[in-house]
Amino acid sequence: MLSGSNKIRDDVLEERLDERVAPSLGGVVLGSEDKIYVDPREFFKRTLVTESMLNILENVINVVSEGRGFKVVVLSAFFGGGKTHTLLALYHAVKNPETLKLAVAEDLGIRVRLNNILSRVIDILRQVDIIIIDGSISQLAPSPLSPLKVGAYSVNTLWGYIAHSLGRYDDLREHDYKLVPPQIDELIRLLSGRRIVIVVDEIAHYVQRLFFSPDPILKNYAQNVVTFFEALVKAVDSLNNAIIIISLPVKITIEKGEEYEETYRTDITRALSRAIHRVAAQNFEPVKPKDVPSLLRVRLFEKIDEAKASEVADLLRKEYERNKNIFGEVRFDIREIKNSYPFHSKYISALLDILDKHEGLQKTRDLLRISRKVLRHIIRDEKITYDLIMPWHIDIEEEDIGTLLLSHKSYEGFKIVVEEDITKKCSDYQKSWLAKIVAKSLFIKTFIYGEYIVPRPEFFPTPEELAVLVYEPAVFREKDLQPKDIAEAIDWVTNNLLYVLRDEKTRRIWFTKFITPIKYVEERASRIYEAQVYPLILEATRELMRLPLEDVIEKKRKGREVPRVFDVEFSRVSRECTPLDLDTRRFIVYACIDMPLVDVKRVSLLEEVVFRTSSGGLRRYANTIYVIYPESRDLLIHAVEYAKKCIACEEVEKEGIIDLLVSRYGLRGSDAEILKKVYEEKLEAYCNEIKRKFYYALAGAFNKIAYPVYLDGRNTIKEVDVPASTASLVLTVESVLRGEKPEKIKYEIDYDTLEFYLKKVGVDLKSTSKTINDVIDYFYSNPILPAIPEEAVKNAIAEGLRKLEIGLKCGSSIYFKHIVECEREEECLGVRVVEGWPLQGKNISNECEVLPQIDALKQQMELLKQEMIKLEKAITTERTRYYLVYEGKLIPIEDVLRDFDKYSP
Repeated sequence: MLSGSNKIRDDVLEERLDERVAPSLGGVVLGSEDKIYVDPREFFKRTLVTESMLNILENVINVVSEGRGFKVVVLSAFFGGGKTHTLLALYHAVKNPETLKLAVAEDLGIRVRLNNILSRVIDILRQVDIIIIDGSISQLAPSPLSPLKVGAYSVNTLWGYIAHSLGRYDDLREHDYKLVPPQIDELIRLLSGRRIVIVVDEIAHYVQRLFFSPDPILKNYAQNVVTFFEALVKAVDSLNNAIIIISLPVKITIEKGEEYEETYRTDITRALSRAIHRVAAQNFEPVKPKDVPSLLRVRLFEKIDEAKASEVADLLRKEYERNKNIFGEVRFDIREIKNSYPFHSKYISALLDILDKHEGLQKTRDLLRISRKVLRHIIRDEKITYDLIMPWHIDIEEEDIGTLLLSHKSYEGFKIVVEEDITKKCSDYQKSWLAKIVAKSLFIKTFIYGEYIVPRPEFFPTPEELAVLVYEPAVFREKDLQPKDIAEAIDWVTNNLLYVLRDEKTRRIWFTKFITPIKYVEERASRIYEAQVYPLILEATRELMRLPLEDVIEKKRKGREVPRVFDVEFSRVSRECTPLDLDTRRFIVYACIDMPLVDVKRVSLLEEVVFRTSSGGLRRYANTIYVIYPESRDLLIHAVEYAKKCIACEEVEKEGIIDLLVSRYGLRGSDAEILKKVYEEKLEAYCNEIKRKFYYALAGAFNKIAYPVYLDGRNTIKEVDVPASTASLVLTVESVLRGEKPEKIKYEIDYDTLEFYLKKVGVDLKSTSKTINDVIDYFYSNPILPAIPEEAVKNAIAEGLRKLEIGLKCGSSIYFKHIVECEREEECLGVRVVEGWPLQGKNISNECEVLPQIDALKQQMELLKQEMIKLEKAITTERTRYYLVYEGKLIPIEDVLRDFDKYSP
């Protein structure tokens, strides 16, 4: 749907009229065309009088009324161009001059001139004899092959037809019968004394059809027609009130001279054109590019919402200004947008470019035919409302439009491009609708230059120019899209579509119908078996185990976060997920690729992997294996496909496909170098993107973790989900399990927590001595406990020592209470703070033994007593005594030891 209160003409909705948007002149004269063309009132309601059309009308009126002006007028019918509509306007104006006032003037100046004409010539035009020759209809262009039967005689020639139309057939009866063209003087006598307008259409078609007939009589007649027209234009040129208007499929320019449509590049048509131009014929181009916006508005719309046009134009101006980084410096003219509304000016320029160069299309005819189809598709789309009609609305995926644009032999090669890139590959983008309109905009802008494979800056858009072709305000609001989304989609389209090329030097982007290296990669990838990709998947998984995702992609290895629980070097990767031949005091992440879908089989396999070694024996360290894996093989589908393409990329690069392609297209010198560079950049960007997608797809496939737990009186496993993460797989496992309730991984614990965990496995450090090794061993061996770093265990023990909950025996040293030095009794009695030994966890050896409080205190005193005895025996003046502060008194430790129970808690 279109926003605003625009009203589309009813005939636009009738598909049958698409093929009759440019009706034949003869069909209108004979009344066989649709009413909107036959009825002069309906016709002029849909007619835009352009300056060029008005110049032709004024010239005709000046000739028939005053004898001044150009007597011979040639309308360029080169690939269409509004000539038939102009001839129809002339026909209706002469036959029914009063209806001309219903026509829509291009601007106020045209309206004033049109009114002046009407005020002075209506009576004169009623006196004009108008003769219509339509070379495509035998009734209006008889020939020896198809004569016009009129009562007692038959008309065989064009000169006989003109004489018959003027009621003077007898003047040229013999010439008509013998197929001999009259002389100039005979034609002057025939046409003299009248106000005559001769309108000739499709004459090249008429002459060429007869000339190439196998019948020598018809071939000779065709040559005589050329001779006749040379005489006719000379005769008309010499008369006062006669004028001939002829349409020819030729364009004459200073730069190119005569330029013919492909169908009419024949000697007979050239001879006809030159014969007519031997007099001072005036060439007119009925519709110029500047007339097209108004032409579309008048022919397709009854009413235009001018207020909405202003609103949309202002909105576009603001968006272009706010997003210069996306759209670049847009040369914006509000009047241009308002004048083209509801068509975006880029729609019109893109379509005109196609019509100018597409040999299978005609300018005005197909301008209207395509735009009618586009309008119907828009108004039938009830889900989306559009402010503007954009270039991508020329939807190449719609069968009627695609057939029209790609049926010509020059563009048939683009059908596979549309199917593979626009229809299929654009669906791979997360915002597929946006990718499609970017691709369609680029296609409509560049396919017409299909013969070019090297960049043409004058034709192909930059990313910013392409963004202007894409942005449509209403649909972007409705789909909650931002201009920045266009830039991202353009990057994706450039890197991923098979037939899109980009020149990094000029930044130009275009579609080509020629095979690119990407096509080779994708075809090669389709022939790679799944089994061939698993070595790459396994190697990539090993990288992802150690490194964050972006570091793997960018091949960086510095500054990465180091896991605090798991040992990366001991962690393993396997396709089949067989039990490991490892049973060690290391927490290990095991990445498995293939996992059974059936729950019972999966759990059974996971329990075997976690709790048994490869030899089948029970794992001593039953809390050490943590498995990360894809829940389903379906999760690996994308990774497998991207892996195939990664392998194909390497193979294609090694085989020198780019050099092969460049040589195949026969390019030499700078063009060959440019294309090679474009292909190299395309292949590199594509393969880098594929590699990125491969690693992301592979990392994202690992969506489950199984870890050891103790439930219902036995060791088993628990499975948990893995959220999306860009960290290494090992760090991802740590992060997920730290968030479990209860936590399966803890980076730090205090002494009370350590004591709590050990009691779960029947160990009470307040009553039992254990080595540090033993304590640590419990965490490796018991699934009921969390996985904790060894240094965290030692730090907890150091805290217990400082709190005097436990003591430590390390070799011959006992660590329990902190010893304070003092020299006087008063000073010693002043010690009030009771502290444990300030030992740091990192300094605690695994061989140290954790002692209960009482044992630690007694052994510490025994050790101090031995130290005093040694000092007493030594020959030294120093004397050190150790005391226990007890109830405000200093008690020698030897006394404490003699009656230990008295002083123990």
